[in-house]
Amino acid sequence: MPNTSQAPPPSSDTSRPVSRLPRYMTNSSVTETPRGPEVNLMVETLPLIESVRFSDAYGRWLRLAGRDSSARIEQHPDCVLRDLPYCDGDMVKLPPVALFANPSESPRESLAAGILVPKDVSTNSLGGLGLPWKLRGYRVVGNSLLGWRGNDIQRLVLDAALTWVDHHHADFLLVEDVDQRSALWSLLEAGCERGFTWSPTSQIQPRFRVRFPVPVDDYWRKFSPKTQNTLRRKAKAIGRSRLVRVTEPDQVPEFLEYVQTVVQRSQSAGKMPSRVARDQRELQSCLLLADHRWLRSYVLIVDGTPAAYVIGYQNRDGYRIKELKCDPRFADRSPEVVIVYRLLQDLIKHETPQIVDLGWGNSDFQRLYGNEIGKSADVLLVRQSRCLNFGLAYLRTCHVIRTISRLVVEGIRDCEPFQHLHIDAGSGRPEEEE
Repeated sequence: MPNTSQAPPPSSDTSRPVSRLPRYMTNSSVTETPRGPEVNLMVETLPLIESVRFSDAYGRWLRLAGRDSSARIEQHPDCVLRDLPYCDGDMVKLPPVALFANPSESPRESLAAGILVPKDVSTNSLGGLGLPWKLRGYRVVGNSLLGWRGNDIQRLVLDAALTWVDHHHADFLLVEDVDQRSALWSLLEAGCERGFTWSPTSQIQPRFRVRFPVPVDDYWRKFSPKTQNTLRRKAKAIGRSRLVRVTEPDQVPEFLEYVQTVVQRSQSAGKMPSRVARDQRELQSCLLLADHRWLRSYVLIVDGTPAAYVIGYQNRDGYRIKELKCDPRFADRSPEVVIVYRLLQDLIKHETPQIVDLGWGNSDFQRLYGNEIGKSADVLLVRQSRCLNFGLAYLRTCHVIRTISRLVVEGIRDCEPFQHLHIDAGSGRPEEEE
């Protein structure tokens, strides 16, 4: 956690003067918007809550997030500022920053923004072999740029982000879970022309969503009568159960106790660790979401025991599953299928969103319930330097070794004399070290 004494002093405006900007970032960076005015780019640091809440930047940021119908909850200034002290990077050498594109005729309003926070990444989490080392760079908060979706505006903000990365000698710019069909994906590919190297950190994976039709009850008609009967039978066969919806602050402590119980049982069974921190940070995160009326999590209680949970939130017309985990003791009763079945029923009955993001991956419940599918991946733009170029060559070599090993193992497994053996090809997505 950073020392608060190193935070910028309070001020009424956190924007940096043009004379202190990196050499690529000046008032000459302009573009045309559909409304016609030129757009200046200002770079504003993200101070701690004590100062930024009283600045012009905070109000501009808040209004921008309110206008963007596609904004992620993580991009709301309260969420970013809450998570800033827990940032897993060096905020002294790589200060967090907000990049705002503002029309020159109205500099107190912003058309778009990119929020960057420092991020440390282990080479082993990128598929490296042997002793790991750390890469230090920036992560784009919310996996996208905030505000106006026009290519010119987004290109302006992304160019400013790459300039900021280069100016601070950071190793990379990371954008997680980028849709392959999005304009941002194309802009990131174009970033290679700015002295950066494209390096996807994970394989392109499907991303399933549920888009509710009108009327919303027609959603279940996509399932055959046989499938509908199977879902009802699974929901009944799991045992005496109840689904608890968690939306209020006073529900959060008990909900996190249920979560901790499931996580401990899952880890003791050798399952993948939870991606959600079980500490004061997660408590504050859920409380903040509940205070803003965004929290919508669920826990499935079976015979008095938490069998599965979903950490999720709803903002405007979208609902997102952040994490779903089940108690392995209930694995033979399809708890993932059941909790999402009950969850979708609840979403249809109460404050129905237009779309439900089932998360990144290709699990059974995602394929079963999703009626829209996209493809996404984490994208790493690595700054070109002799050391980093060597690191990329090393990671590519590791990828080739892993690919050859997997093909060899699969070939051995398919050979008739070895078909009675169980060999794990190890093709899962590498987990990032905490």
